Amino acid sequence: MATFNKKNLNASLGVPLHRQIFLVMKEAILSGNYEDGALLPGEQDLSRSFDVSRATMRRALSDLQSEGLIEKRHGRGTFVKKAARNETPSLHESTFFNQLREAGKMKVKVLEFEYLVPPPQVRAELKLAANQVAQRAVRLRFLGNQPVLHLTTYVPEHIGRTYTRADLGQKPLYDLIQRSGAPYTKAVQTIEATLAAPSVATVLKLETGTPLLHIKRCVFDKDGNPVEYLSALGVSDFNKIRMILGDEGERDSVNWKVTYYQSGG
Repeated sequence: MATFNKKNLNASLGVPLHRQIFLVMKEAILSGNYEDGALLPGEQDLSRSFDVSRATMRRALSDLQSEGLIEKRHGRGTFVKKAARNETPSLHESTFFNQLREAGKMKVKVLEFEYLVPPPQVRAELKLAANQVAQRAVRLRFLGNQPVLHLTTYVPEHIGRTYTRADLGQKPLYDLIQRSGAPYTKAVQTIEATLAAPSVATVLKLETGTPLLHIKRCVFDKDGNPVEYLSALGVSDFNKIRMILGDEGERDSVNWKVTYYQSGG
């Protein structure tokens, strides 16, 4: 059974205390430190352990309940939900690009759609000249009614002109890129942690400073030309990336398969 105290928290992180408590307790539950159906300490005891107010503790427990990790039983206490640790992939494990297409079928909302000269870093990734224009789009993807991914994409203008804002709201971008005659064969991706800036936190319905997964990806066609640059910010409670690395028998080649898990939603 996990034990908690104020050493689990760090006020200097810029992340609200109730959110830190939520993350600490979530990790304890999902890692198996509590048996399924276990009774949690009472709100007052937890407040004392973390050295926070009962209001702060109550908010953390409310977030855990909203996440489906705990349940409150009137007159009996708060219990770990039996299904809390059962994370099932919502996307079938397949090839990298098949999964990107599947992810693109999630409910989407297009927030911005424009043509402009991209920032220097993006121009370099897309190998654009200083004054070349790209199509820029900002979208949200949802699990149910919960926004879980904030996507900013840049596509070279000659490809971007082949689809509309309405198209982007109805079809995966990777399908639209293929439709333009620029089939993709390779992607270079980096994954890192970041914190939600105010503008992103607002649309993802989070508090500023909430931890996010930051994915940066450049996609190339069969001739090695970049056809898309992506910056994706994923709500860490709902997004997990699992990589299976191994030689599949091709000489001098190692193939990666990536499985995207959407958990908690």
